[in-house]
Amino acid sequence: MPVDYILDASALLALIGTESGFEKVARILCTRHTAISSVNCAEVAGKLYASGRTLVALKNRCQQASIDDVVPFDEDQADTCGILKASSRPLGLSPQQ
Repeated sequence: MPVDYILDASALLALIGTESGFEKVARILCTRHTAISSVNCAEVAGKLYASGRTLVALKNRCQQASIDDVVPFDEDQADTCGILKASSRPLGLSPQQ
């Protein structure tokens, strides 16, 4: 089945923390085939650990959220991500580091 939406860490964190925009994420998860990359899962796990939660909590939340797939992040995807990050920086789509 093709993926309709790929979540980033901020979308999942908004859902977990019922932050601004979480309703939209919840609607998408209920009606569409969704995925998240393993890198974004790692970012969410780090934020949860930092706030005292565990990996079990993350896995439970992902199951409750009906995330269909966790996609491995390979070298080709890393290269593409780097290109996209560099080319989108002038557009203000990602915070400057």
